[in-house]
Amino acid sequence: MNSQLQIPAIKKLDGTNYKEWAFDVELVLKQKMCWYITTGIEKEPDMKTSTEWLSWSQRKEIATSTIFLTMERWMQQKYMDLEDPHTLWEKIKSDYVI
Repeated sequence: MNSQLQIPAIKKLDGTNYKEWAFDVELVLKQKMCWYITTGIEKEPDMKTSTEWLSWSQRKEIATSTIFLTMERWMQQKYMDLEDPHTLWEKIKSDYVI
């Protein structure tokens, strides 16, 4: 199995454990080379036909799926309309950081 698709066993976000969940997921996203996409630092390349864009696009999808797969099902449903990992991360953060 591709190591990019494997997600370590971490406690899923359940609404009560944001701080711990965010720390663990940040580490996973860094390991998968997706963290800068999630934070919005790394932007989409201009040339959509380039190898660089393909790599960015794949890592964007890995980031989004990693975030969703580390959330409880009811929480996934709350954020299902958000496909961009940066937007998703920031929305979750704004919902759970006091």
